[in-house]
Amino acid sequence: MSDNIRYLRMQVPDLTQSKISDHLGITRDAYAKYEMGKTAPPLDVLVGISRFFEVSTDLLLTADLRKYKLEGILPLPHHNLSLSIITDPEGENKMEIISHDHLLDNTDPDLKALLQHLIQKIEELKATTK
Repeated sequence: MSDNIRYLRMQVPDLTQSKISDHLGITRDAYAKYEMGKTAPPLDVLVGISRFFEVSTDLLLTADLRKYKLEGILPLPHHNLSLSIITDPEGENKMEIISHDHLLDNTDPDLKALLQHLIQKIEELKATTK
């Protein structure tokens, strides 16, 4: 497992042990020990690692992922954003964008287009429900 998680991390540009450990809610030192094989993660952390890389725990624990093409295993990159719509006390709809793993890059044209499309759809939905 330690070789697998180290290998998976190395396949993602700019992915550090700190970023993964922050996502998992553990220290970087604890995560580093999992990658070095010094300790095994508790079950909840193992599941968290599995979900982070979107690879089954079975594959993490039993396969040598270095021997497989990752295109068939790893998901396509995504922005990992949550989008929540809240209503303020005055009754006006407001949109709040929360980034979980990285700072939201407002200069990303694909992300801007996606958000504009979502806002347009929300406005259309609001117009039909009045």
